[in-house]
Amino acid sequence: MLNEKLLHYVWQFQQYDITQLVTTQQQKILIIEPGKPNEDGGPDFVEAIIQINETKWYGHVEIHNKSSEWYQHGHQNDAAYQNVILHIVLEENRPVYYTNGERIPCVELSQRISPRTIKVFKRLYQKPLSIPCQGLLSTVPDLTKRWWLDRVVVERMVVRQQKVESILSIYKGDWEASFFHLLAGGFGLRVNQAAFEDVALRTKRSILLRHRDQLFQLEALLFGQANMLSSDFKDDYPTALADTYRFLAIKYQLEPIPGFPWKFSRMRPASFPTLRLAQLAMLLHRSDHLFSKFLVAETMEEMVHMLDVTVSGYWANHHRFDTLSNPSQKRLGKQAISQIIINVLVPILMFYGQVRGKPIIRQRGISILESVQPENNNIIRKWSSLGWKAQNSWDSQGLIQLKKSYCTKHKCLQCGIGQYVLRS
Repeated sequence: MLNEKLLHYVWQFQQYDITQLVTTQQQKILIIEPGKPNEDGGPDFVEAIIQINETKWYGHVEIHNKSSEWYQHGHQNDAAYQNVILHIVLEENRPVYYTNGERIPCVELSQRISPRTIKVFKRLYQKPLSIPCQGLLSTVPDLTKRWWLDRVVVERMVVRQQKVESILSIYKGDWEASFFHLLAGGFGLRVNQAAFEDVALRTKRSILLRHRDQLFQLEALLFGQANMLSSDFKDDYPTALADTYRFLAIKYQLEPIPGFPWKFSRMRPASFPTLRLAQLAMLLHRSDHLFSKFLVAETMEEMVHMLDVTVSGYWANHHRFDTLSNPSQKRLGKQAISQIIINVLVPILMFYGQVRGKPIIRQRGISILESVQPENNNIIRKWSSLGWKAQNSWDSQGLIQLKKSYCTKHKCLQCGIGQYVLRS
């Protein structure tokens, strides 16, 4: 039995033999408009226009493998289905009627779908491949891949900008505070992003700015709000941080984040949240009004320089409190800086340019993605092994979105690449 997803696809894109199309009662059918996919409850396609014999009908289309599923799903008791003008099935094994006793026109597609379409569909959906169409990718023209990649990059940027909008509403339109919140999340990487953002949310930027000239106090505030100073320490440095935080917490009525959500396992020590908090403190210490400075930065070199921070002395030979490590600079590396620029700076620049009516700033965000080297991760390496190489971060962001939002979810029928291999 074919998956109902295939029927949805062939109906929406008319990928079946439409010559001499008739209902199971031999009524002539002309598809003027197949309708729009319905994302909510009710019939599968809405606002269709179908001519049956000489009469033009406006209404909905319902799709099933077998017509008897109409009754199995209880549609006969749902008023939303009384405006269905056509029933699309593989097999009409039982006539279906409106509540007034009139039979609903039905079209069988089992003999109208090409064997190749069925074969490709099964290949896409029945093999457990990380990229379902990987064996067919070489048949897709570069122009089609370019078109779809650009589209999914825009999808990814829209999602990122929606987050910027939601954070901006939390801070009542304060761009600097919103930027710090998002920037903190960027320092946390994907693994500790939520915890970093929670620290930012619970620590007023005005308090941090009041202590910007004192790096040690900034560290005490951030580590304290991160709930990392509640242990009995051996080293003087974290002990002093804890004492300072207790004083500042009373002064400003601060509450640290609950529990200990921090993840250290399966991470490189250079990415430990302790080091990232120390680097974030150094960034705040070095510069205020960060968002305003990024807005006027004209080159990538300026942006990288602003994010190129190291840590205070204690961290030169520590990755965690009370645990010695080999001496090193422990700077925020080039790859981490690129990730922050791509995931934090670009979306907020694009959204700012949009809401402030400044297309030059929005375009700057796009230009950054086009100028930064592509990410180097498992997803990008997989695409590269299939012959689809990212030329810059615009491409790599698109390939990541394609993998996560389409390939992993097996949404081949909604994907421009999947649609091409099915149609060609």
